[in-house]
Amino acid sequence: MSTRHMRMINQDKVTPAHEPNIHPEMHDLTQEPIAPPCAVLVQHDGPVTVQEMPTVGGSFKNHTLTTTAVQILGKDPRRKRIVLYSKDQAFWVGSSSTDVNSHWSGYWPAGKELPLYGRGEYWAASDTATSLLTVITENWAD
Repeated sequence: MSTRHMRMINQDKVTPAHEPNIHPEMHDLTQEPIAPPCAVLVQHDGPVTVQEMPTVGGSFKNHTLTTTAVQILGKDPRRKRIVLYSKDQAFWVGSSSTDVNSHWSGYWPAGKELPLYGRGEYWAASDTATSLLTVITENWAD
């Protein structure tokens, strides 16, 4: 079949011309050529009002902590915020097991929520005894 009898759809699939395209692109409907993108200089005159996007997902998990560090969260580029809470024991939290085990990390008292903003991994350990740590995550995307 010659190229005269073929047409491109989405640049990935070649479809014979006699098969109907049931999902045409706008430029196919208007028969206008696709213009290449061009740069437009934008300057704001004064302050610009912005609004934080809402989170769209999250999870709740419980981890049993001992005095040895455990990874409670891995790296996640979708994460906006996490909240850590331990009702009965103070805990150590940090970005590596070495920091947590050597107490070169953050110390947080029992009964207080700890909000953290970040996409990295987090490790935690109980201060003196076994305890339950609740981890609440909020994500920008599913």
